[in-house]
Amino acid sequence: MNKNVVIHFGPGKTGSSALQAWCNSNTETLAQHGIYYPAHAVDANGVSSGNVDAIAKRDAKGNRKLDEKKLNSLLAEFDRSDAQTLFLSSEFFFPMLRDIHAQLPDAVYVGYIRDPLELHESDYNQRVKLHSYFLPFHAPVASFPVVDALARVMDECKGIDLRLRPYGKGLFSGGSIITDLLSLLLSGEEQLALETAQSTKVVNSSYDYATREFKRLLNYFPIQHLELNIHRLLQKRPIAGSFVSVVPEKTQETANEAHVKRLEVFIKNRRMQSLLPLLDALKQRTVKSYKNQDAGEHDLLQVASWLAQEDKALFEDIAQIVDAHRHYYLDNPVFWACFPEQDKPSTRKWWKREAMVVTEAVAEDSICTKSIATFKQRTRVAANVHPPHILASMGEFAMLNGHISFAEQLLSDALARNPKQMLALRLINEVRSKVRGSANVSS
Repeated sequence: MNKNVVIHFGPGKTGSSALQAWCNSNTETLAQHGIYYPAHAVDANGVSSGNVDAIAKRDAKGNRKLDEKKLNSLLAEFDRSDAQTLFLSSEFFFPMLRDIHAQLPDAVYVGYIRDPLELHESDYNQRVKLHSYFLPFHAPVASFPVVDALARVMDECKGIDLRLRPYGKGLFSGGSIITDLLSLLLSGEEQLALETAQSTKVVNSSYDYATREFKRLLNYFPIQHLELNIHRLLQKRPIAGSFVSVVPEKTQETANEAHVKRLEVFIKNRRMQSLLPLLDALKQRTVKSYKNQDAGEHDLLQVASWLAQEDKALFEDIAQIVDAHRHYYLDNPVFWACFPEQDKPSTRKWWKREAMVVTEAVAEDSICTKSIATFKQRTRVAANVHPPHILASMGEFAMLNGHISFAEQLLSDALARNPKQMLALRLINEVRSKVRGSANVSS
């Protein structure tokens, strides 16, 4: 029997979770149609890493690397089976494509290409949801990194059978990513038979604006041990209002023009006519409404109230963490209204509690603007490097060299001039915690 291998590599934020959840729930149905899809674990939201652990292992740094022993064992199992096609799916296969292709040069490699602006925003949403990301959105939105990466793969993996599909509403064969993928794996009649079993359940959906901003601001605090429980609960919150973008309208327009040009070149040079529907969709793309990330008190309080009603114990755990870190800087201070200062003492054991001393912002005068101008002139700093960035960089230098109080002054001044200065936001609370720790030791 002529056997073949199909590798679905994502990439990220292109419906892989939904596809894997369906395949994992329909392994027997797939097997009846000659497709072997190895079962794997999924979390409570139906999200998983797919089949990556079936052929990969983690190195000393925790990165997944192809494990030839695992791969050969799986291939031997596939050879012994009655299946005609071995189908594997994981976003983690994307950075491993070169290694996988070296072992499986005759396999078919399937990936989905999504509107880059949507991809940037979806990726940002994911980092906020599950990876403790607290910074405001900032990304090179005019770039098309997936296409650039695939072009390099095609150059390095000569003869790779790469099947690229457009991702997006109205672009899938059969109406969904599941039916689209099945159209590659099965004949028409077999595909229709499987479509009747298709699940329409949404997996790993995005937060709405208020929920995302609440979670983003909450990520400033050390909630990592609660993050999964918080996410699982917030994922259930009904979406309120229409989708809004974190990218300004004019930026969307210029970025989309760059995406169209890049995709046109890729399609022409790589003969990827399968992506023409995506190109047409980008050419007809409408600008989405923009809303900055200064969420109002009403929006944030609604999320906090809902969270408290759904899980009072979890909300109280969060409130205790927030209360112990009122010395923190937040780029949107209205968030504090969600967690009024607690009057009742904590029930936790005194020796496990963090000291409740609050360190106020540095009282020294702000850094002299004239001195910054002199610094720029003497060090020949480019004219387009603005004072907040200089102050933040100096603050980082002071922090790394142990001058914590001065570092706090510099970073605080940078944020006074630009409340969303990215470097200062990354460092300010770490520095304030060190200053606070020093004060506690002194006392």
